[in-house]
Amino acid sequence: MSNVKALGNGTPNLGIDTLVDSGSTEPFTLISNDISIPPTDSSSSTLGYTNGKRGRRNPITRKESYASLKKSRTSLELIRNKIGESMATRSDDKIHLKRINRTTKNSILHSGRDRYGFKKANNHISEGEYDNWWVSYSQYLIKRKKKWEKMMAKNGLPTANNVAPTRFPPRSESLRKFVRKGIPAEWRGNAWFYFARGSEKLRENKDVYDRLVDQTMDIINENTEAIEKDLHRTFPENIHFKNIRIQQANGEVIEEESPLLQTLRRVLKCFSLYRPSIGYCQSLNFIAGLLLIYMDEERAFWMLVIISERYLPGIHDFNLEGVNVHQGVLLLCLRQYLPDVWGMIVDKNDVRYQEGTNAFLYDLPALSFCTTSWFMSIFIGVLPTETTLRVWDCLFYEDSKTIFQIALTIFKMMEPELHRIADRDTNEDEEFLSSELFQVIQNFPKKLLDVNRMMEECFRFSNFSKLTQDEVVKCKQYVIESRSRYHNLIKKRSAIGLKESDRKELIKSSETLENKKIGLKALNWNGKLNHRMRRLRHKLR
Repeated sequence: MSNVKALGNGTPNLGIDTLVDSGSTEPFTLISNDISIPPTDSSSSTLGYTNGKRGRRNPITRKESYASLKKSRTSLELIRNKIGESMATRSDDKIHLKRINRTTKNSILHSGRDRYGFKKANNHISEGEYDNWWVSYSQYLIKRKKKWEKMMAKNGLPTANNVAPTRFPPRSESLRKFVRKGIPAEWRGNAWFYFARGSEKLRENKDVYDRLVDQTMDIINENTEAIEKDLHRTFPENIHFKNIRIQQANGEVIEEESPLLQTLRRVLKCFSLYRPSIGYCQSLNFIAGLLLIYMDEERAFWMLVIISERYLPGIHDFNLEGVNVHQGVLLLCLRQYLPDVWGMIVDKNDVRYQEGTNAFLYDLPALSFCTTSWFMSIFIGVLPTETTLRVWDCLFYEDSKTIFQIALTIFKMMEPELHRIADRDTNEDEEFLSSELFQVIQNFPKKLLDVNRMMEECFRFSNFSKLTQDEVVKCKQYVIESRSRYHNLIKKRSAIGLKESDRKELIKSSETLENKKIGLKALNWNGKLNHRMRRLRHKLR
């Protein structure tokens, strides 16, 4: 959590930190009071320091100058242009278009990397499996791109060759179907920013990002140390995030940090200052890193802010209570929409999962360890890259309900695997079965390369395709109130020395009042949804 707080006039309050002259013409370096300051070399690219405790060395935070900032931004633009070229599939000349498309498809097939710079093969997908999928998927992308161009022209927004549009048609059922089938890769950055209303943020906060860059140029605190630790762990297999090796005239090879990593450092430092309630939290590096592949650093920064405020509120806060709330919503949805799956992933003998109680909202099951990253990283590292990007297309157009719909789809698609484990001899070691269940939940999503099939399962063949954002919001509020009430009861018990039986009675009475207050039956969180589910099940009989 950040030590930096904002004053009423918008100026950062440096709190216990002090500004120390770095001995150079560069801006001042922000260093905590409890650190002994060694002489600094202004030509050094990093700043090291040791605190008063013997043998302990604090992490190094890289310095930045205005010259390095300018160089970094110029280099980043070149990289982003290169990435954009690898995604492009359009030309006005049909013959040239076929040649370009054939070249793009073949270049991926003859490379060990995808069009975003990630390795095609991993522990769950072989290069051969990827290539077989890519042969048909690349043709699908070409067809979808042509349909997007026709749709844009029909709405008075013709697209220029190799220039990504900055405006898109008004929201409609037709546009939603287009988004669900995938936004053209080279348009994604602009489309995400447009659908998330990023331009509004820019207009309301003119020059704010530039000021944040100035204020964080040489800032050093616990957030910057954590950022530095995670920086080079961000997409280490992606070629664009790797350090650049340069051979000099004398034959010596030097290594320069990737401009993408330099930019990522700036974005994360600015975010930690702008949102002190979060500061820096692991997984933000991956979200910001993926955004930077598609947009410039200022827009990536504001998208990160929008994600933390609108799409995943509370998820990355210091106490991570938002993660618990979202996990609670997912558990309620699992029980509601996929009762067979629910019965296989929870212990039926556990009182938390017995009918008529929602006690699992207060004491989350071990299952939640597997799904935490689904929310914190928005499926980065959980699903294959292309699948993750398609999920993000829907997320920024349809809001956070997408995350729960995709999570339910994953469980729905892994149901045969879960049955295989559940149907085992009951005499087998329960601990072993539990371990195998964990492995399935963790590893199954990583194999979902066929994103078109997953999207069809989610939006065409599921009973949760009609889940609305309003229902998700109501469910979140229910979980928040339930958890808050429970924690208040625990505090009360601790204060007045309640017995365990008294605590249970208080919880029971609290749940009864809750039911009367919001009209829930059997502690189900949404009466309207229950009615819809009953109708669907009746039709399926």
